[in-house]
Amino acid sequence: MFGLAAIPLALVLLAFAALAREPAARPVSARRAAATLTEPDLWWCALFYAITFGGCVGLSSFLPLFLAHQLRLGAIAAGHVTALLVLLGSLARPLGPTRAPAAPSGG
Repeated sequence: MFGLAAIPLALVLLAFAALAREPAARPVSARRAAATLTEPDLWWCALFYAITFGGCVGLSSFLPLFLAHQLRLGAIAAGHVTALLVLLGSLARPLGPTRAPAAPSGG
């Protein structure tokens, strides 16, 4: 079974090896790279990502237990419902920018 899963991964690896190019810019110094840690926007984005991704992982871990104990679903049915909800959430994620209000421009 692993061999079948490795085929798409090998195709992606080959495509990456064929299409990836080194950046034209010179390497960034460690001091300049560390300077990005002083940007407040970086920390807000990291916090937002930690909350949303952590919430998704936590929900997908807790939801089968909740469904099994509170709604009296069987363990397999609770797993199927959780998998369906995680799939729907993953498929809906790219739609977020199309549904969100436009950010004001200017500054």
